[in-house]
Amino acid sequence: MISVEEIRNFLPGYLSQGSENAFLDEIKHFLKAESRPFYTNALAHHPVLFQGDGLEGLLVVSLPDPKTGPGSGMLLSNTCDVDPSNKRLFASWLTYAPIFRLDPYLAALRDGEFGPPVDAGLVRDHESKIRQQLITQIFYLPEGGRLPADCLVFMDRLISMPSETVNRDDVPKNRLFTLSDFGAWLFALKLSIHFTRIRDKVDRAAGTFA
Repeated sequence: MISVEEIRNFLPGYLSQGSENAFLDEIKHFLKAESRPFYTNALAHHPVLFQGDGLEGLLVVSLPDPKTGPGSGMLLSNTCDVDPSNKRLFASWLTYAPIFRLDPYLAALRDGEFGPPVDAGLVRDHESKIRQQLITQIFYLPEGGRLPADCLVFMDRLISMPSETVNRDDVPKNRLFTLSDFGAWLFALKLSIHFTRIRDKVDRAAGTFA
């Protein structure tokens, strides 16, 4: 199990002491497996795209297969960056990752749909690590909001499209969930670990790496 001190290594250096403590306090609850609300209904009716939102009716593609189709996704873009009122000299795009149900994914591993069949014991261990948010590429989404089952997103399977292609008036009816404060903190942590690796053991001046 990852420790709080290990998590501290991934925190952005610009966080104030108060912000860092608040961040770590939320993570401590998660590490202790305490029940914390993962989603909130307080923002459900706002026609705003919040970072971490789950939306249905997005375009999904799995390259190199060029075919696209409707699907559900989790928004990685920053809330402010995709706000239509934030005028820029260029068009903002939405970046999101497709949402997959957990059980069919695990079954596909056992059945060998992604390669050789995986031993059931290894799949159970993999599932446990997913649920504990220990796999850096995967963000686990427990059943809740309008998600009918436990799900996951792979943060290395990103899709982007112009922000204006999503009608903001339709957002409340297409929103599957909005993360709670706890869920948003955890999502920010996973994004930081997956994409920014503050201590990646690469000395770019000396040309060495571990």
